[in-house]
Amino acid sequence: MNINLTIPDMPVAHQKEFPEHQNILLNQLDTIPPSICTSIIVDHTLNYLTNDQLISLMKKMRHGSVITINSFDAMEIARALYWGELDIQKFSTMIANNQSQHSLIEMKTFFEQNGFVVQTASINGLSFNIKAKRP
Repeated sequence: MNINLTIPDMPVAHQKEFPEHQNILLNQLDTIPPSICTSIIVDHTLNYLTNDQLISLMKKMRHGSVITINSFDAMEIARALYWGELDIQKFSTMIANNQSQHSLIEMKTFFEQNGFVVQTASINGLSFNIKAKRP
């Protein structure tokens, strides 16, 4: 099973279709059995997850499966706000209604501490992309 984790009322700018992936709403996460997913995409929905939900999501992965996350990077957003590259209104809309904020460094450390192998990790503007494999 390949899933793309989504939220109700996903902002239009972040609505994407991923071939061969089924859209699953965050509130449906508990309906997915453990160790069934071969690919999980978390595209601009990471900040809506609690830490417990992220751990639960990782338990849905089979050995050898991959999770790909695209998300705003808290460090890059803070830097842009500090240097005036981002105004307070835009900053507020980027972090509103989120459960948590994350950075590439923090997510890389999180995956490595949980035994995952980070395959790629990069910053692109105010967002990061990370791909990790469950051994």
